[in-house]
Amino acid sequence: MKISGERSMKKSDIKHQSLRWDELTPKAFLKLRKEAKGVCVLPVASIEQHGGHLPLGTDSWVAEEVCRRAGAIEPMMIFPVLRFGVNGEATAYPGAIALRTEVLFELLTNLCDEIARNGFNKILLYSTHGGNAYGLPFFVQQWATIPRDYMVYYFTFGYHLATPPRALTVSQQQRPSAHGGVFETSAVMSARPDTVCLDEQFPEEYAKKLGCLEHLMKLGIYTAVNYYSNFPNHWAGLPTGACPEAGEEILDERAQKLAEVVRAIKADTIAPRLMAEFRKRASAGGTMLIRHSRK
Repeated sequence: MKISGERSMKKSDIKHQSLRWDELTPKAFLKLRKEAKGVCVLPVASIEQHGGHLPLGTDSWVAEEVCRRAGAIEPMMIFPVLRFGVNGEATAYPGAIALRTEVLFELLTNLCDEIARNGFNKILLYSTHGGNAYGLPFFVQQWATIPRDYMVYYFTFGYHLATPPRALTVSQQQRPSAHGGVFETSAVMSARPDTVCLDEQFPEEYAKKLGCLEHLMKLGIYTAVNYYSNFPNHWAGLPTGACPEAGEEILDERAQKLAEVVRAIKADTIAPRLMAEFRKRASAGGTMLIRHSRK
């Protein structure tokens, strides 16, 4: 999917336009801070297995490339990827690094404080790791009770939301493509082709969904091993048919979505006002009713 008037942003298009915090000179930092209008994107990924054919840093490589492309569409400060997300469920497999939740949240708070100290009043946690789907929203939810004068937002765009790439056949588009599947593999083949080893792919039978806890999950019951009960090998899709051309489409769509989100956050004045109002009421011990406007 391509927004009208916008072309595909490849690495070769933007390699000269550094948007990443740690790649900027002080002068370039100040210039981009002004152009970003107070918005800094903090990508949060993970280090874990993505089948036998993809690198442990898959989520990080995808995050870096999506942010790079998004920054070419909409000016934004891009913080270096935080490679450690919520992924305790990955510790049953080789190479996973899982921080304790309290350590991760303390680290995130410290990083957000430092980003804000450097002149950013809106921080977007952009997740490229499915395991963050519960933890990061919970972290952001706690912000209502943390005395800070800046806003934290959360956004993710999973592969299940992606427009089927035209570079894939219809059957390939319809094939289950979750963790390590054709969509994710294509994205990495585009972002970091040097890290993909298709000849090390696990046998197909190990990607099948088992549904061991379906009797509980269909009732809305959640356990720590829900994902494991479906995919005990932490692999949930076949890479068959994956290609860098499809990866280009996937990365472009994600970048365009991220750019759209950053634009909306730049323009947002309501969430900061509501946060200030909420904290004022909470610090007063709570108030019953107030007259309110949507604007």
